[in-house]
Amino acid sequence: MLLKSLKESFDKEVHKLDPSMQTAFTAFEKMGLPSKKSDAFRYLGLKNLYEMSFSKASNIQEEESPANTLVFVDGVLQKSKQIESSIVVSTIKDAIKSHGALIRSRFSRFVKAEKDPLALLNHALFSSGGFVYIPPDLQMKEPLNIVFKIKEEQSLHIPKLMVFLGKGSSLQINLKIVCENASMQFSNRYIEIHQEMNSVCSMINYLEESENLYHFDSVRSFVKRDAKFNYLSVSANSPTQRQNLEVSLLEEGADTNIKGLCFLDDKAESHAHVTVKHLEESCTSHQHFKSVQLGSSKSSFEGKIFVDQKAQKTLAYQMSSSLLLSDKAHTFCKPNLEIYADDVKASHGATISQLNENELFYLKSRGLPYKDCCNLLIKGFCKDILDDIVDPLMIERLLKKISIFLANEGQLNG
Repeated sequence: MLLKSLKESFDKEVHKLDPSMQTAFTAFEKMGLPSKKSDAFRYLGLKNLYEMSFSKASNIQEEESPANTLVFVDGVLQKSKQIESSIVVSTIKDAIKSHGALIRSRFSRFVKAEKDPLALLNHALFSSGGFVYIPPDLQMKEPLNIVFKIKEEQSLHIPKLMVFLGKGSSLQINLKIVCENASMQFSNRYIEIHQEMNSVCSMINYLEESENLYHFDSVRSFVKRDAKFNYLSVSANSPTQRQNLEVSLLEEGADTNIKGLCFLDDKAESHAHVTVKHLEESCTSHQHFKSVQLGSSKSSFEGKIFVDQKAQKTLAYQMSSSLLLSDKAHTFCKPNLEIYADDVKASHGATISQLNENELFYLKSRGLPYKDCCNLLIKGFCKDILDDIVDPLMIERLLKKISIFLANEGQLNG
């Protein structure tokens, strides 16, 4: 049913922005919907999703965006006000008129190189997208908040965002998804970031708890000389979430720091598939993903570090850590190293654990109730990820969610 509804949605798109969209859909049809036969999707429970039918949202309601905020409603960028005047913000559809050669060349390279069927599907079906350009040397003092609202029932959401940072610029992006109805939703988002020399882009991807959302993220980052890309995802309790990140360190001195934290209960799933490509010398990368799991939840992490023959003096680190608080919870880890250079320092590892009985005994001996002991240890497990969040309001909200998440789990009563 899902494949049929996707085909119908594509056929309805009479005015496609670029010929590459047809090429992308043809490639998607050839690959087919992801299945467990593919290593990248082996652990996902997709059967229920594939039995559903979705159509692209059609009754788009226009909304005014708050200060320093971009709003997508059902995949369509709304008019923005009170954004830094020197920043260029528009739809991709409008940006093609002024930056056509740049964007169309990216489209062409994308469809030739992309291997993920869901990323190709996004390109084939997106309507107008979002385009952000940060001029050289502009240091954004306030974060740019980007909110993706889902309003229409039983609908397909295809937001596409392209971000370009000029030389020496910096930008903090906070992403948030909000579901405003109780029907099942299919969100397939694509984000592409291009960074010139000495730029810094930090992105926090915060997925609100929503029990009716199947959400898939594809993030592609291209980092040039001495530029830095930071990415942090925090998620909880959708039926299925999947992040597919690919970071290309294109020039000497490029750096990336990728972290993720998820809280899962009941039958919720969260999956991360990360590839970092070291393509030139003296680049560094750091990956660390953590999960806290209750109920019959499931998570997976597959991370790959690729080091090209030219990428001497590479420093690369990769780690996955899971804290299982239920005998029925499952996690799967698959770290990968593919190295063709000689002068490289690279490491990878994975840990799967439960709460430490000795640490629990120590805290209980100091008079703390058992549940409080568990809460302290779990928050301590999460601390190094949360320390990367500089927004105090977001930290407060996350800590509150963690407390509610733990309070609702009766099995932590000792």
